[in-house]
Amino acid sequence: MRHLDFFMDAVQGGIPGLEHVRVFGQNSDVDTGSDPEDVWDGEGLYNYTAAGGATYYISSSNAGDTIVVAVTLLTEDALGAWNEETKNVTLVGQTKTAIVPASGDAPVRLQSIVNSTGTPLLGDVYVYEDCAVVAGVPGDATKIRGKVLIGNERTHMALYTVPSGKTAYLYGREVGIVSVVATAMDARFYHRDSGGSFVLDQRAYVDNAILARYEDRPPLPREYAAKTDLRATAFAVTVDNTGVVAAFDLLLLG
Repeated sequence: MRHLDFFMDAVQGGIPGLEHVRVFGQNSDVDTGSDPEDVWDGEGLYNYTAAGGATYYISSSNAGDTIVVAVTLLTEDALGAWNEETKNVTLVGQTKTAIVPASGDAPVRLQSIVNSTGTPLLGDVYVYEDCAVVAGVPGDATKIRGKVLIGNERTHMALYTVPSGKTAYLYGREVGIVSVVATAMDARFYHRDSGGSFVLDQRAYVDNAILARYEDRPPLPREYAAKTDLRATAFAVTVDNTGVVAAFDLLLLG
């Protein structure tokens, strides 16, 4: 059983250097011919920026989007550290606009895009590496690093990278499906150490269900070092248009 006082202290900042991170992702359309797919708004398998970083750009599919959104990035400094910073960026509708972090360092990961204003977004918002853009939409899907679906007001990505200077402790994760007819799915959770390959951490099988949820609460938290990538991936769905959600609960210490 988890100690309530400890978690209340953690989320309220009562334990120095400790913070809670809830990572949630969704993929509303996993098909039998397209899986495996990661659990994120962009669908398909996620593509990561290479070490060293790259310039990121932002645009909306709707020309009327001219509000400020908060983009949280990991940027790589001259010593190779991946530092988390948030940049408030003003959308210029469908115009491709460079994101310039305050540090001046190149982004290497996108953690989130959030609309915290009182004005809802009118279109889908994309953050991407350099490529041709048509009406605000990147022409190369492999360059997309984050996407906000209209109506969500933020990214929903079951993808996370531990910032430098932090250690992550995973104390819970879950995955679920939603389908109009019974389907099956093989869900897999992975981690990748810096410079390594993705390693399978956990699998969850769902069989013959229209609505199902799997939850993993390890007796002891799983530790992940700085610059570790975490991801959730859907395999082997048996029905088209299967909706998948996944989440991680992490405590960061550093």
